[in-house]
Amino acid sequence: MAFKAFAVISMFSPILGMTSFWAGGFFGRGYRDYDFGSSTENMIAVVTFSIAALCQLVHIAGWVRLGRRSVESDLIRAGAVAVCSILTLIQLWARPGQLEGGSVTIVVLAALVVSLIGLLLFLVAGSTAPFPDVDLTALSDDDRNTLLAQRAAALTKLAERKLIKIRQANKATERPLGSLVGRRIE
Repeated sequence: MAFKAFAVISMFSPILGMTSFWAGGFFGRGYRDYDFGSSTENMIAVVTFSIAALCQLVHIAGWVRLGRRSVESDLIRAGAVAVCSILTLIQLWARPGQLEGGSVTIVVLAALVVSLIGLLLFLVAGSTAPFPDVDLTALSDDDRNTLLAQRAAALTKLAERKLIKIRQANKATERPLGSLVGRRIE
C-alpha cells in the first residue's frame, strides 16, 4: 500500500505543479500588474516539483539498492516528471521576468535533471538478452517435485519476511513450473 501511495504521489505531484499555472489563470492575467514571483501558483509549483524530485531520488536509490530490472512503470513515472518539467519550464519562460532563475525555475530544472537521470538508468538497465529457454518436459517427476518444493519454500520464506503478501505466495505456488519468469524489456 505504501508503494502505491508513493507511486501516486510521484506521478501526480508534477502534474499538479504544471497545472497550477493553468488554474491560476496564466493566460488571462495582465503581465504588467501581476507579481509572478510571489504568486500562489509559483509556491504550489515549488512544493510539488520538490516532492517530484525527492520521489524520483528515492525511487532511483531504491532501484539501485535492490538491483531491479526496469519495468514500464519506472519509465512512465520518470517520463511523466520529465514531460511535466519541460512543459512547466516553457510556461515559466513565457512569462516576463522569469528567466533570471527564480526558485521555481531551479526546482523544476532539478526535477527535470533527476527524472532524466532516472530515465537513462531505467532504459540502460533493460536487458536485451533473452531468458534462457528451458525444456521443463524433459525433467523427471522427482526433479519436477523437488523444484516445486524448493519454489514453495522460497515463496513461503518471502511471505514470512513480508516481502510479498501471503495471497501472492499462494497464487504463485499454484502456478505451473516455469511460469513465474518476469517480463523482459525490449
